Amino acid sequence: MNYKDIIENIRQLKIDNLYFFYGKEDYLLDNTLNMFKDILNEDMLEFNLDILDGKDITFDQIKNSVETVPFMDERKLVIIKEFECLTGKKKNFSEETQKELIDYIKNLPSYTTVIFVLHSEVDKKNKLYKEFSKSATICNFNKLSDTELFKWVIKRFEKNGVSIDNSKVSYFIHKSGYTDYMSEKNLSELKSDIDKISDYTDIGNKVSIEAIDNLTENKIENNIFNLIDSISMKNSSKAMKILNDILGEGQSVFAIFSMLAKQFKNIIQVKKLKSKKTPQSEIASILKIHIYTLKKMMKQVDKLSEKEVIEMMNFLLESEYKIKNGLLRESLSLEMFISKFCS
Repeated sequence: MNYKDIIENIRQLKIDNLYFFYGKEDYLLDNTLNMFKDILNEDMLEFNLDILDGKDITFDQIKNSVETVPFMDERKLVIIKEFECLTGKKKNFSEETQKELIDYIKNLPSYTTVIFVLHSEVDKKNKLYKEFSKSATICNFNKLSDTELFKWVIKRFEKNGVSIDNSKVSYFIHKSGYTDYMSEKNLSELKSDIDKISDYTDIGNKVSIEAIDNLTENKIENNIFNLIDSISMKNSSKAMKILNDILGEGQSVFAIFSMLAKQFKNIIQVKKLKSKKTPQSEIASILKIHIYTLKKMMKQVDKLSEKEVIEMMNFLLESEYKIKNGLLRESLSLEMFISKFCS
């Protein structure tokens, strides 16, 4: 079931006895759990809400919690987090007790709702999951689709009292890295970025590109951009400051080499496409970069010659070879790079 359907059912008080929620999008999952908590009598939560650690729970503890009759309320809510039988790391459950649990959850008391929660993906071959697929309402809280994410971002900015153009929503999402393949970025982190940008913008104003660039948490791409900008302007002191910021974020020298090389390749491609009078929108599409990113890149394209860019790429390749063969220290390689190309 989709999380939106579950939320709608909660609003209509259509509550099932057994749920299994899993996935890495904690923001959506935790918000949904909070909506379940809100249907309980707030004054009686101590008696009617049990949140259990599934890593240490026993079968008897689950039964005791589930079978306790609600006090001055219609429903008891039991939330079991990171249950060991779903993670494969069994400590308190033998094959026999797991079978007992599977039989038990088929006939839960009508007054109790049990929610098993796993903040990760699940092995669908797992015996308990197979039972959930028959007996429980299951929801995978994975990342939002592109359309859902776009709407969610706009709503979050509107809730903070600022407005944002559609093109800048697209740019913000691109900068955040949320939709990148294998990205660990989640909605909680996106919300934090949106709140910072909103505070910077002030109520009633429009979000700017500058605010997005300066305050989006996934800053590494922007820092690499600024590093190349500084090198193109021969500003060695600024380039060194940006480099130290990047290293301070925990990036390795080889990772920095890779990101610089990627940007240099893009600059060369843009130069070639520009020489053919290719429209910027088409260049952005070919390179799979945002149009705002391309417009920022054009300054570097105009400032750096193709010969300079190739020299820088060759320097990075030679430095990587020397480091791997013990001929050059990692920290010194980047200082030499900035010294050579800022002079």
